[in-house]
Amino acid sequence: MIKLFGNYAKIDTLNSTLLLQIVSGTCFKLHYGNHIKDDDDYTAIFDSVIDTYTSSDDTSYSNTMVSTTGDGNNIENMVRVVSDKNVFLTRFECLGFEVVDINTPYTNTPHALDKDETLKITYKDVVNNLTLYQYISTYKNSDALTFSCELVNSGAKTVFVNRLLSAQLDFEASEVTMHSLDGAWCRERNHNVRVVKNAKTSIESRSGFSSNLHNPFVILEVPNQGVIGSNLIYSGNHMEIVESVPVGRCRFLTGLNDYMMRYKLSVGESLATPEAVICYGNSLDDITSTMHDFVRNHIIRKEFRNKERPVLLNNWEATYFDFTHDKLVKLATLAHSVGIELFVLDDGWFGKRNTDNCSLGDWVDNTEKTGGLDKLSRDIKAQGLKFGLWFEPEMISFDSDLFRAHPEYMMRLPNVDPMEKRNQEMLDLANPQVVDYLVNALSDVFEKVEPDYVKWDCNRNMIDVYSQTLDNHGEYYIRYIRGLYDLCYRLVTRFHNILFEACSAGGNRFDLGMLYFMPQTWASDNSEASHRLVIQEGTLFGYPQSTMGAHVSIVPNHQTLFSTSLESRFNVASIGAFGYELDLEALPSEELETMKKQIKFYKEKRSLLQHGKYFRLGDLTHSNLGGWIVVNDDQTEAIATIVVKKMVYNSVRPRFTFKGLNKDYKYEVSMREQTNLKSTVSFKCYGDVLMNCGIDFKELFFSEVDRYQHGNSFASRMIIIKKVD
Repeated sequence: MIKLFGNYAKIDTLNSTLLLQIVSGTCFKLHYGNHIKDDDDYTAIFDSVIDTYTSSDDTSYSNTMVSTTGDGNNIENMVRVVSDKNVFLTRFECLGFEVVDINTPYTNTPHALDKDETLKITYKDVVNNLTLYQYISTYKNSDALTFSCELVNSGAKTVFVNRLLSAQLDFEASEVTMHSLDGAWCRERNHNVRVVKNAKTSIESRSGFSSNLHNPFVILEVPNQGVIGSNLIYSGNHMEIVESVPVGRCRFLTGLNDYMMRYKLSVGESLATPEAVICYGNSLDDITSTMHDFVRNHIIRKEFRNKERPVLLNNWEATYFDFTHDKLVKLATLAHSVGIELFVLDDGWFGKRNTDNCSLGDWVDNTEKTGGLDKLSRDIKAQGLKFGLWFEPEMISFDSDLFRAHPEYMMRLPNVDPMEKRNQEMLDLANPQVVDYLVNALSDVFEKVEPDYVKWDCNRNMIDVYSQTLDNHGEYYIRYIRGLYDLCYRLVTRFHNILFEACSAGGNRFDLGMLYFMPQTWASDNSEASHRLVIQEGTLFGYPQSTMGAHVSIVPNHQTLFSTSLESRFNVASIGAFGYELDLEALPSEELETMKKQIKFYKEKRSLLQHGKYFRLGDLTHSNLGGWIVVNDDQTEAIATIVVKKMVYNSVRPRFTFKGLNKDYKYEVSMREQTNLKSTVSFKCYGDVLMNCGIDFKELFFSEVDRYQHGNSFASRMIIIKKVD
């Protein structure tokens, strides 16, 4: 709810309040934290906000909502504009508040769906006569807000935008603890924690994508003020800045990265930022819960918002490029016999694609291998399976019919050899003709084959950022992402029943922008269970289980060469959008029977696993034991996975406490049957015991019959917790 009175704006969510006040042309943040009561005068708060010890009239460190290069600021700012005479100064004065309805249809950037109310704050630049609009939106039954900005050139001359971020929050604190999700290929989104004091820390992407180096999701713990979560609805270069200054204030900024940015704004033109999702809580669990609910209810398309994801088999690690129609049908038949619901044909079905050095861009059926994709699709669907296909639409090979016909479609500098990476180049999606080509090429395949699922891959970053259609390449990164979004929007609205899964060399583009179009994303090319614990724990800080692709793969694992039991691989992967990626024909009959039991269990508990309320149990990123629990809405049922990464002998046995249960309910606790384990567990106790007393599972973690076969002491158990009637 948004209330305007006097020179105040009060924004209330379920449990929090953001209180703003305009004084002498400046918009101040008086409070962002736990809910406070309505009043007509908050002078006591305002006095504490503007007071500093630097000088009697210095407000440059105060809690303002917008900062620029012309406001006497000596720390990172939100807006940087350059005039036609290379003047960097702006001075924005706040003109007032207004409540507006901006539930507008899609334009060129994804945005949160189903807004409740929006506060519009208007600023005027007295130097260049620019107008800045700041938008803060609320959502029913949510503690999340979205922040965005729009800069309009209402002046008489062209200007260039060098920076325009989505949100700024200032705090009275000498330090903050920053949680970020950092990594690289095959170790994406590792949970990283650092204290920022008298320094500046930033996480950035400059690859053209949201990147596997630094995800745009961050959490800030502000001493005595609570916990702030932030994410960006964007898939390109982003930047999150935390700066602590010695006078005892901190600033947080998030939005488009200004790397190589020089956006031309002619008279009458505007530039809008992506939305930043920001929420307040009293714990890390609060932030995770709020973000999960927000993504499900306001990011994911309605067709898939609460829809259960199918159990799939991807053929890649079973066949790689070496397959025929009959081989695929035989593999699909075996998949159906163990309960798999979706068969996915990965790379190699198009053009002359028998190796990874050709044919990207030629989305034409290689009938010699497939026997005809339409026939293959019909043959697989006739068995009761759904059918899926792999694409890498944003890429092109030198050895391709597309390049020979349209070399100008490639992202490359003229008269300079491009830097080839992974035997492929990128298409120039800043060129509308390229987007049109891809819409038509992919639509032809979709209409002919009628896939139920599409895996959308993207296996390299931008390097030769150049388009023959642009005069100003300071806009390229933005223009490319707009082209990508245009492509995605046109396809998913036309083929709205296809389940799209985003993938980018694993998790190189796991963000809310892609989830707006594609309701799940492949978490990482590293599917080895012990590594996935860390990748998945980090991912699930900000993204719900149903959005995270997680598969059981072959052992020894093709990326790490590690070997883990089939039961532990299932326990780890089952917390996401679940599937298998291995050669079923190479498995012994007893492992196929184990898979059949796993899939039966997963289907019975799928709704809870994919959509239940998720809690971390411990910290698997930084310690030896932990896990997670998912709980249904009425707290009558929960499933927990508990993990010991490495056995430590001659020490106290592992003990586990649980979360999210009702302290007054009595529960029956049992364990999912594992074929590699003879012992089990069964007892009854109250929720307060499960949540407050370390439960000793006795010898349960020392008795796997296949441990020697796999050469490690990694062990996991899935615990079922049900209310006793």
